[in-house]
Amino acid sequence: MSAVPKSKQEPAVTEAVVMQRLEALVPKLRERAAETEKLRKVPQATFDDVKATGFLSGFRTKHFGGPGLGLSALANGARIMAHGCGSSAWVMLFLAQHTWMFAKANLKLQEELLGGEFPAMQAGALGKVGVAKRVPGGYRVTARTDWNTGVMNSTWVNCKAIIQSDDPNEDKRVMMCVFPIGDVVIEDIWHTAGARGTGSNILVANDVFVPEYRVQPSEEFLGAKAPSIHDGEPWAAYPFVPVATMTLAALALGMAEASYEEFRNMMVGRTLAFSGGAKQVEQPTSQMRLGEALGQLRMAQTIFHTTIKKIIDTCEPRGTLSTEDRVGVRLAGAQVVHACRDLLNDTIMPNAGGGSYYLGAVLQRMQRDIEMLKGHALFDWDRVAMMAGKEALGIAPAPTDLL
Repeated sequence: MSAVPKSKQEPAVTEAVVMQRLEALVPKLRERAAETEKLRKVPQATFDDVKATGFLSGFRTKHFGGPGLGLSALANGARIMAHGCGSSAWVMLFLAQHTWMFAKANLKLQEELLGGEFPAMQAGALGKVGVAKRVPGGYRVTARTDWNTGVMNSTWVNCKAIIQSDDPNEDKRVMMCVFPIGDVVIEDIWHTAGARGTGSNILVANDVFVPEYRVQPSEEFLGAKAPSIHDGEPWAAYPFVPVATMTLAALALGMAEASYEEFRNMMVGRTLAFSGGAKQVEQPTSQMRLGEALGQLRMAQTIFHTTIKKIIDTCEPRGTLSTEDRVGVRLAGAQVVHACRDLLNDTIMPNAGGGSYYLGAVLQRMQRDIEMLKGHALFDWDRVAMMAGKEALGIAPAPTDLL
């Protein structure tokens, strides 16, 4: 089968143009951050604005008429949007990332998801696994999965399932199953302290028929191969976990960058309470805290940009990330996220004053959002540190280690 490009998007749009448009959008994202939390999903106006930048369709391959932007644009676009609203950036990242991820799908599914005027917006989660039973023409799938970031702004969803069959020749691998959103039920359970606007609700598939071409081994989406129609675009075949690790870490870095600027600007104009009119900016200890914050931020930025470059330099010429490389990416992502979390918790917030905890304040929202992000399975510090230690000792990773 030969998939036919149908896109009417901007195939000539560049990373620089998209980043410039996203930078210009940051004030609007920040203005809508409180509304986003109240709605517990991304407002339609934000979705439309981000769509207009070219970010959401930017990672569709050139075969389908897209510009074929790569890892740098995906990660830095997420980082920039997080300057305005962590929840909005998280959702937009996931929707755009799924467009890239499904360049690994079979061609019929790619045509359905990527071949239209605008790529399908899809949510899904890598966690819980349902069951699929073979029937004529496909499967009946039953599953209940949580953590479906972006599901409130999606037109399609996916979940994982294992095929139940007595046939010894049946494929027993975990399968990715793809549904139009109308085929599933969304359970609205997303009442959280952080990332409130991501709408990461539970989706339920109750004995839903899925055509055979919409069911594909999950490992193929995690791997480093894509159909030959994308041979001219190495980005289509980048491995999933390293990309997901560093693009998610980009959210924490973006919020930390914005928080540092907010802290600096606030310090310049702040008068300390019960001080006789003393200015915070004139206090040596406050100057020290700002310097410490800058040092922590630069460390996180260096780890982030160095790791992104390592992935691109290896994968763009069709090289393979070694196990050591992949463990290194997991460690780098966790270091960035936890460093950004510590920057907010230990350095900025204790020196930003009680006013920073009003619900309309930027710093408290970003503190809550980073705290939520650091709980993601990819950034579980104990597991990541153990993986890195095992690698340093020459001990093979466990089958359950996401690499």
